[in-house]
Amino acid sequence: MTQKHSVENGCKIEQIVDEQKLLELKRNMANCRERQRTEELNEAFKRLRHAIPSIPSDKMSKIHTLRIATEYIRFLDRAYKLMDLATNNENVFINNSIKYFYNEEQMAVTTFESINQLRTNFNLWRSELSTINMMAEKQKKNLNNSENELFK
Repeated sequence: MTQKHSVENGCKIEQIVDEQKLLELKRNMANCRERQRTEELNEAFKRLRHAIPSIPSDKMSKIHTLRIATEYIRFLDRAYKLMDLATNNENVFINNSIKYFYNEEQMAVTTFESINQLRTNFNLWRSELSTINMMAEKQKKNLNNSENELFK
């Protein structure tokens, strides 16, 4: 950069140029940090999508991925609690979706097969859950329609 010592509008030209370059550098650094943060976030979602079971009809947006992950954690927690109860009390009813894990003939199944079975069971559980939610919504809608008819 050539240094000019002429004064223009009360500032030296090189100071103006340096301030503009500094602002541009700060903006570029902030953009770089934001790109890196976005890449890390996208990579984390990619790993999460591979870790949770999904069905082909799932549109795996970020919010949908988080919702499925929440459901999966809830499912695993429930399965763990039922397994814990089953080990303490042999007469406890075990939910159909996790009976697989208590069948003595299948205890020797490989981890990969167990994980696939768990994913299948989770997807079945999700289907049952969505059916229950749809039925509840339908009942609620019918109830609202009935109330509206009464007040006409």
